[in-house]
Amino acid sequence: MARRPLLIAAALAAVLLVATAAPAGAVPPFGPIVTVAAAPGGCSIDAVNGDATIGGGSVIRGFFNFIGPGCDADAIWFAGGFGTTWSSRPPTAAR
Repeated sequence: MARRPLLIAAALAAVLLVATAAPAGAVPPFGPIVTVAAAPGGCSIDAVNGDATIGGGSVIRGFFNFIGPGCDADAIWFAGGFGTTWSSRPPTAAR
């Protein structure tokens, strides 16, 4: 019976340790939202698919496409930039 209070105390200490642990600092805070490319005329966006990677000099490069009524889902846009300075190439039809 003497072991039960010790076991409960150890379990409570473990729960408190996990519950009060600081979050991991692996991802730095994000900056403000920026528009990389405006949707083409007549495109009502339901979703955007894409991917990006960070390269040398902290420049981000990626690709994306718009999906929704009036959007050409096969048109792939390419973009690159950093902070508030971005450029994008006009869409290229997927092959």
